[in-house]
Amino acid sequence: MYFTYIVKIIFSGNVFFLIFKNYFTI
Repeated sequence: MYFTYIVKIIFSGNVFFLIFKNYFTI
């Protein structure tokens, strides 16, 4: 239960990081 919640946070965090990185790369 907690594992799924943590995975969700990590996944959403990675997606946010990629968008954040691409925004400053351009």
